[in-house]
Amino acid sequence: MLFKDLMKKNRSENNKSTYESQIFEPGVDIFENPSEILLYADIPGIDKKNVNVTLENSLLKIEASVDSNEYSGLKPLYTEYQVGHYHREFKIGESVDRDSIQASVENGVLALRLKKSQEAQARRITVN
Repeated sequence: MLFKDLMKKNRSENNKSTYESQIFEPGVDIFENPSEILLYADIPGIDKKNVNVTLENSLLKIEASVDSNEYSGLKPLYTEYQVGHYHREFKIGESVDRDSIQASVENGVLALRLKKSQEAQARRITVN
């Protein structure tokens, strides 16, 4: 197992938020190639300074918070997404190189690059 989405299974009343606004589960696209896993999470309206990605043991946690000051005094006329905070968790396998995980945010999309350890990468075996 390289990667597992935990949000679908871990929802409970005990995991209540202390945020004043709604918490959303960002939509993600996950791709794999021979050397890495690429994850793209939609976090519209979030500046990169308000994004927190943590890895503890095998739990990769994405948290992004909206700066409510940007919306103070505004009255929405039409919106296609709701403003709130984002939270999503994934369990990653031992074959992900934890020291080489990279994260960036551009145009409302968080991009994570999770490189596979050398042992987990696909390779051709010579047959003698």
